[in-house]
Amino acid sequence: MHLPCVLIFFAVATRPVGVGAHVTDDQYEVVRHLRVQERAHGKDKDERMNNLNLSGEEEISTSNLHNLVEKYRMEIPNFDLYKPSPTDIFLDKLLKLQETNSRPTYAFNFVMAGFNEEELSMIFKEANERFAAQKLDPQTVFKLYQLDLVGDTLFKQPQMVYWVQYRDLFIRTYPVSTVPRSLLFTLLKYFGKIEYLVVAVTKAPEDKNALRVEAEIRIFWFEHQNYTPEHAFLWLHLNKYTDYYLFPFWIKYVTYYNSKVSDHSKVSMLSVMEKYSLSLLTVLGTVEKTDATLQLENEVKNMLLHNWRREKRDGEEVLHDVRTGPKPNTVYGKALEQATIAYIKSLPE
Repeated sequence: MHLPCVLIFFAVATRPVGVGAHVTDDQYEVVRHLRVQERAHGKDKDERMNNLNLSGEEEISTSNLHNLVEKYRMEIPNFDLYKPSPTDIFLDKLLKLQETNSRPTYAFNFVMAGFNEEELSMIFKEANERFAAQKLDPQTVFKLYQLDLVGDTLFKQPQMVYWVQYRDLFIRTYPVSTVPRSLLFTLLKYFGKIEYLVVAVTKAPEDKNALRVEAEIRIFWFEHQNYTPEHAFLWLHLNKYTDYYLFPFWIKYVTYYNSKVSDHSKVSMLSVMEKYSLSLLTVLGTVEKTDATLQLENEVKNMLLHNWRREKRDGEEVLHDVRTGPKPNTVYGKALEQATIAYIKSLPE
């Protein structure tokens, strides 16, 4: 195998802009493409994700690659006796992925499938160290790990945790780099809009890096944008549509907001929803209840009780509503169940 040569070529061909290395045409194209993305806020998600592939590189000439490999082959003593490490094999396969024209979305998973979990942990650690030694910027490694192709399943990709480790390592190693200290702002270079990143975060509720980004979004909105719950509601366009992922994220933000302000400044989630459309309550029949939704559950429960008492609803009608209503593991279903229990108990025997 010609692995040492391939790895030397790998390091040369992927050097980043701004660290004293030669700036290649493909790197200028990546920078140009990112700037275009920053201006293109009106694009829909599919178009944005297609453009996000950062695939503007010139194809690597196969003949040039072989020539370079042969050149270094002659310079390495006992080359044919060289035994490649798992990291060498991994990086060799990684390089070949970059040479393909199509860059299939899940090709990276097939590369990882050739190694067990213990090997992968060691391989990514060594690969990250090699990348850092070559001063590869996190944007380049993001693409090498094919994270630019996965869309809003970003935090579900096994290589994502290793990319975050690399990004943090790069910042520690090169503290004067232009990489944003915030993981949120680094990722926004690739996603373009917080709405899309919110969906990626919400799709991986247990992932520590997703939770890290979620916390950074809340802090950014509260401390730097001074967003009230209504601002966040409108910013996420929840007055126009009810996205399954955006809506629960808004609920979490309101809970966070209310934990940071005085009692007289706390905001009712239900009041914001009622201001724009009561039909939004139907969404709560699909949103699973969590600790963050307790406030909204209580608000909906109290609203139901108030309406039933005002209308003097029949107990059987209320029981029918709860039997045919949403499941109790949803926000609306739980509120309906609790309101029904309280209402039936309050009726005269």
